[in-house]
Amino acid sequence: MPRVIEESFRLRRLARRAGWRPRTLRAHAPERPVGAKLELTHACNLRCGFCYTDSPRHTLARTPDLSDEAWLGIADEVASLGVIEVVLTGGEPLLRRELVLELVDRLGRPGIGLTLNTNGWFLDDATADRLARVGGLEAHISIDGAMPALHDAQRGVPGSWRRAVRAASRLLDRGVRVRIVHVVTPANEGAFPAFLELMWTLGVDSVQVTPVVEIGAAARGGRWRVSRARLRRTITRFQAAHGDDMRVVLQPGNAGVLAVNDEAAPAALLVRPSGVVLTDSLHPFAFGHALEDGLEECWRRIAADWRHPRISRWAGSLRSHRDLPSAEVVPYLDDEMPVQGSVEELGSRRHADEPVPAPAPPRDGTGDRADNIDRAHAEVRELAMARRYRLGAVRLGGGGDSHYVRTATGGKVVRLNGTAALLVHALDGCTLGDAVNELASRFTATDRARLEQDVLAVGRSLTRRKILLAADCPD
Repeated sequence: MPRVIEESFRLRRLARRAGWRPRTLRAHAPERPVGAKLELTHACNLRCGFCYTDSPRHTLARTPDLSDEAWLGIADEVASLGVIEVVLTGGEPLLRRELVLELVDRLGRPGIGLTLNTNGWFLDDATADRLARVGGLEAHISIDGAMPALHDAQRGVPGSWRRAVRAASRLLDRGVRVRIVHVVTPANEGAFPAFLELMWTLGVDSVQVTPVVEIGAAARGGRWRVSRARLRRTITRFQAAHGDDMRVVLQPGNAGVLAVNDEAAPAALLVRPSGVVLTDSLHPFAFGHALEDGLEECWRRIAADWRHPRISRWAGSLRSHRDLPSAEVVPYLDDEMPVQGSVEELGSRRHADEPVPAPAPPRDGTGDRADNIDRAHAEVRELAMARRYRLGAVRLGGGGDSHYVRTATGGKVVRLNGTAALLVHALDGCTLGDAVNELASRFTATDRARLEQDVLAVGRSLTRRKILLAADCPD
């Protein structure tokens, strides 16, 4: 499908009238939800002006959340419904650290795929150790800049860039899959190429690139528009240079969900910190309350009423994503609207004029931007070079010009070139920096920066194939 249709409400609707139908949409909701997103708290320690959940306002207002006991009960019901994927998010979920760790343990045992969204501020060594013991968990950490000044200005709190980068590094040290969520605004768009290189050096698995969606705090106003075409070109150039070393995903526009609302049946549900149940973050319609009605009943209502005229009228009033801030009901800026019953049932009150905390100015970032990016890159490279590895469950064979590795799980055989074979042995029990030192002693005429880049690339390839594991990865 042409990308211009994908990202335009009007063209998508015209294409549908002409007979075109997207293959990816569901005509009916499944009997049971496939996924669940649990927003554990309204509160956050950062002050992002584009926060889609409007957490800075809720933090200032001290909006109450469900209790730990209530969330544990909801988690048990989620598991009993047969859900296979769960996202734990907020606000900042690690403000409720013990609840998060209990939920991760409880949901991880039946083999549910878990994603934890966090800004990284509270992710210390002890928390990283606990998360690393849960198989299948993926951490999504928000980082918005190629240097501290860009990120800290967007997130409103000095020091938040370093906290996020070190949180990602702690998890990578323990073999946890890490995806970086990068919110793009006009303030940081120009540094996007440098940011991708920075994340490649850090060693993350993937980057999710997300232009601001104008709901929640962002609906109050601000300059958020960026060029998706320019972002795509940057991603293409990065992938041409690095191949599949790091997956970069540009978040699709809203047209795919909202422009064909009456054909896009939900497959998951979302539970707000208050217990109100929605289908997703873009539809501000409540299908009940997790505690008062139960998730099974809420899902029955979703399956029956996801095409409700109230929802269709709301979605049909949007000509493009730029209409979201002025919609009759703005997701996360307004109280949720019930699908059935009177609008007053859940308040449907707008919060556009309520006070929010002003972002604090970042402490660093003065001086030449290129110099700051270089310093940030050096800091990240130091973290990557200190990461220690060990040999995975593999068997090594061959020698000379023909080195082979057979993985114990699956029996896949990989042929290694001489440099990769050398690094397999050099990195077993050692750091990337140790491996660079060994190569430097053998290849004295080669520039050290080139050796570091090669070691980073080969190290990524070997860990992706599970030939090497992060040394602190649990067995």
